[in-house]
Amino acid sequence: MPNAILPFWVACLALAAGCGAAPKSATAPEPHAGVGADGGEGGPITVYVVRHAEKLVAADAPKDPPLSERGVRRAAALPTAVDAGALVAVYATPFARTRGTAAPCAEAAGLPITEYAPDDAPGLAAKIRALGGGGVLVVGHSNTVPEILTALGVAEPVALGDGDYGDLFVVTLAPSGAAAMERKRFGD
Repeated sequence: MPNAILPFWVACLALAAGCGAAPKSATAPEPHAGVGADGGEGGPITVYVVRHAEKLVAADAPKDPPLSERGVRRAAALPTAVDAGALVAVYATPFARTRGTAAPCAEAAGLPITEYAPDDAPGLAAKIRALGGGGVLVVGHSNTVPEILTALGVAEPVALGDGDYGDLFVVTLAPSGAAAMERKRFGD
């Protein structure tokens, strides 16, 4: 009779172990937790780097201008240009134009916008690599996007002028540390 009870207890233990497990969405890590979108560590990271969309330019524009109407339309096109559903983090500088560009993707992904210092590209790259996998959106400026790409390990030099909008740099970071970049367009 004791042999018949053992399978019963094994089944009870297995059931109890399964009851404590929460659904994946309830335990999804916050950005910077070191876990990728698939829940595993060490997978490839796809980093979408863009310059903010067109800003409001006028004599009476504030010091921190928001997006222009055209910029709002371009920002609205960004979630379809990137895989917003696969994003695990969204980064923008603390300016209205970068936050406005990042907002549609953050909303589509259900993520907060994490601010980063525009003069700390190496620190930003380290935070992105620490994620361990998934997709990341970074919104910067014409003078910071090249620095961010370099900090991510992209060897190809990139230059952006003051009037350059709509470039989408897709950087794939391999677990080995290698970086490959593809330049695309969005919102045209």
